[in-house]
Amino acid sequence: LTEPGRLLARDPSCRTVEYLSVQVVRRLFTDIPQANLRDRVLFDLVYHYGLRRSEACGVALADIDLTAGTIDVRRLKGGESKPYPLFPSTKRLLREYLAVPRDVWTPHLFPSRQRLGEPISASLVAMLFHRYAAAAAVPSDRAHVHVLRHSLAMHIIESGIGLLDVKAWLGH
Repeated sequence: LTEPGRLLARDPSCRTVEYLSVQVVRRLFTDIPQANLRDRVLFDLVYHYGLRRSEACGVALADIDLTAGTIDVRRLKGGESKPYPLFPSTKRLLREYLAVPRDVWTPHLFPSRQRLGEPISASLVAMLFHRYAAAAAVPSDRAHVHVLRHSLAMHIIESGIGLLDVKAWLGH
């Protein structure tokens, strides 16, 4: 059973899964300023690869292979880590982002500006998402980063791809 933005479980004791429609996800990405490459790349990766906040923070420069067109995703919570193909739009964003000179070398794709040599924090990712979600008028009950993972899963299912393939894409 479904209603817009919510997958309802058949068993009332199960919780619902919150997700965003394709239109709301597009609006969210439109509200990330074009000049803010880091955030555009960050949330592009979170959505396209169903990353958790901590997984996104942990992406290293070495995980990206623009020549082969792949990204190595290291899953947490016992998920299957493996290389994934880069979407053409993701590859373009990454090329643009990686072309920007960095003040200090770091192995992290998203280095912290406060803690030199460390990646950005999961709490920063959450704060940024809340900011963009508010600008895109995302309902407050869905204004959390993990909703992008749920949204991706639902969008893949709605496109007709089987549940086993969705599980594999999300690293389950």
